[in-house]
Amino acid sequence: MELDTDKIDQAVLALFALGRHDGSRTWKAFDWEVMGRLHAKVYISDPMNKAKSMLFTERLDVLVSIVSNILNCHMEVATDVSP
Repeated sequence: MELDTDKIDQAVLALFALGRHDGSRTWKAFDWEVMGRLHAKVYISDPMNKAKSMLFTERLDVLVSIVSNILNCHMEVATDVSP
């Protein structure tokens, strides 16, 4: 069975978004091959440095904001129990 690297990349992006801190930083605790692909797709800064975290690029920052807003809207609708 062949691995679907696009789905793996999407899952890691979601985990990066959950680990977001200090604005647009995230911890780099994932496979180097995956992070290399995400850097090539211009979603994250170059992970090959001594820092323990990396920066979201503007492209990923916008994507995370859009998804967060969509999820927040759905959560508000789901929790609205007004008669």
